[in-house]
Amino acid sequence: MVDRFWSNASTHAAAALSEGRYGDARAIYEVLLVFVEKQHGSTDLRAAGCHQGLGEALEGLGEMSQAERHLKRGLTILERRLGALHPITLRVTTGLGVFYRRNGQIPRAEMTLRKALHGWGQINSAPDLDVCETLDQMSKLYMQIGQVREAERFADKSALIRQRAAAHSAEQMLKALLDFAERQSHKRNHEETENLLKEALAITDSMRKPNNLQAAEILTWLGCLAMTAFRFEEAVSHFERTLCILCGNLGDQDKTVAGTLRLLGSAYWMTGQGQRGATCYEEALETAKRICGERSAMVAADLHKLALIYLSIGDLAKAEEKMMAALALREELHGRQHLNVVAVLKDLADIRSAQSRAQEAGELLIRVRDTLRSASEAARTGAPIAT
Repeated sequence: MVDRFWSNASTHAAAALSEGRYGDARAIYEVLLVFVEKQHGSTDLRAAGCHQGLGEALEGLGEMSQAERHLKRGLTILERRLGALHPITLRVTTGLGVFYRRNGQIPRAEMTLRKALHGWGQINSAPDLDVCETLDQMSKLYMQIGQVREAERFADKSALIRQRAAAHSAEQMLKALLDFAERQSHKRNHEETENLLKEALAITDSMRKPNNLQAAEILTWLGCLAMTAFRFEEAVSHFERTLCILCGNLGDQDKTVAGTLRLLGSAYWMTGQGQRGATCYEEALETAKRICGERSAMVAADLHKLALIYLSIGDLAKAEEKMMAALALREELHGRQHLNVVAVLKDLADIRSAQSRAQEAGELLIRVRDTLRSASEAARTGAPIAT
């Protein structure tokens, strides 16, 4: 009889709430709460449900302070009886955050929703839809206060979880991760991009395709992100693996391989391994000569970079040789007054200074100064730059 009363009354109360009959819902939940506390005690889980229902009814009636009191009381009971990390507790925590958001209590809403998100993060295999609901509420919160970038970040996380849940194969999941990584990259969310790429790389490894070109693409992306974050040792590791994959698939004369050699060479250089960096750029230079032609802009760029690497490791003879070759080629390609030529002249002056040839270095710097002045004047007046 008691159970039947509870079942019927709670059903009627829930129906009243869903239909917007908040006065009826309030009256029924108040009776139910008294009944449960007498029969089972004030910390019974059914009492938590009554407090939750009362809170929602009171919010509908505009009695916000009383609504908050009941919502918090219901949550406290759940935390004590089920634990703070129980899915039911976290759903109610999210609900309290939504209550605060709807009523303009932004700091409390943010704190409560973040508490729920943190809780979901502590649970293995947390229910996807529940996590998405909390993320969606965070997105709405930030949109409400005009923080669009943050709102989009949480919305993207929610969308990714939903797409993960809908994916029926590793290939679909991999595609979803890379799509979201690209979206985050466009928004300059580098940390989120990196996390997504690492997850994508783990999938390629689990598919037993660790040496496919898609893995190489992911590794290159990860290496560039590591370089941006000044984690050069990590970048070296990514680029070395990329190079192995590309050489195995494309051979060592491909332009993509040459591009990876340049990245690896730069990473070596930044870790103090200048000689290894130079070796990578020498290989890239030879490939560029074969693919682009010996008088190409790519060859000039590789010569310039090689000269800088040799200068940094104290091999001044090779630095001078490469820089002079880069200067001659860039003057041929662009003319003597081009800014690419100016950059080479400035670096050649550094080499001359390192060789204790101060007068020649000074003459080069004067030419740099005069060329820059000429370019500035031409930009101001619209006159052509003399070559």
